[in-house]
Amino acid sequence: MKISKKFFWSWLKKLFIEHQYKQLKDVVTAMILHEYLKNPKTIDQLVTIAKENGLYWNRAQIELFVRLDPSIIQNAEGLWTVKQDERRQMILAAIERALQGRPMTKIDPDVFVQLPADVIVPQSEIIDVAISSGKYESPRENLLRVKRN
Repeated sequence: MKISKKFFWSWLKKLFIEHQYKQLKDVVTAMILHEYLKNPKTIDQLVTIAKENGLYWNRAQIELFVRLDPSIIQNAEGLWTVKQDERRQMILAAIERALQGRPMTKIDPDVFVQLPADVIVPQSEIIDVAISSGKYESPRENLLRVKRN
């Protein structure tokens, strides 16, 4: 049986496009899960998130994914999260120390005083990190408060 060149090239192109689509879908899925893992999650929560985003992985597949991805770790509580960069952790620690159990604090001077002297962090970055953690909100430009549920 002889196959025409035209058929062969159209078939090869279709195969290539399907392969590229699958790779792109896998990358997008990983990005979505990483975004959700900025805040710690259980495997069951990740299964639900994946399904909501059109990825029908079962519990074992999600668990394999988080165990194999070097940027995802399991914390002391057994929840899965992405490794946070040191600067972000430093800012969150400074916010915690500035709050000292209070519900609200000023960024300037309270949070700034808690940062290492050799580190320069703009106020806008402190607000962005605080809000993105999901634990804080900023009712005004210079204030941070513990987020109310």
